[in-house]
Amino acid sequence: MTIRTRNEISEKDMIEVMKFGIPKYYSIMSLFFGVFGIAMGFYGINKGKTFAAVASILLAIGILIWRFYYLPVKMGKRQYRAKLQAQGGKEMVQNVNFFNNHAEMITSGSKMIKLKYADMHMMRETKDKLVIILGNDVVMIIKKDGFKEGTVQDLKDLLIPIINNNEVK
Repeated sequence: MTIRTRNEISEKDMIEVMKFGIPKYYSIMSLFFGVFGIAMGFYGINKGKTFAAVASILLAIGILIWRFYYLPVKMGKRQYRAKLQAQGGKEMVQNVNFFNNHAEMITSGSKMIKLKYADMHMMRETKDKLVIILGNDVVMIIKKDGFKEGTVQDLKDLLIPIINNNEVK
């Protein structure tokens, strides 16, 4: 069975997707330092060190805002501009064809990329799109209203067993 999609990618889509694509290292470190900073802030309040407490809490809040708001927005915009520039300023359109043993992505610039299912290790679903992450640096955005052949459920039925099998290895 072949599943075909056509996806027009906007800057907003890219920003939303970056929330999934940011390496776990940044999330773990940000959460660690954020929680540590807040804990130190409350410790400072208990010891009567108001300035140190407020500074620790503000720093912790700043770190958490940086990770969960600023970083995805900044990286999403940067990546969108880079991809747009690579395609000569044309709007970003990805045609993705899913076959039984691989997928093919055709970009606006008519570049075809063959994708191996063995590289897929994560799929996330939002209200209007599926986000598929391959390797460390390839993110596919599949809009639910962009299916030309097949359905969202057909794609999930095809990919979920493959992704679950890849996670086990």
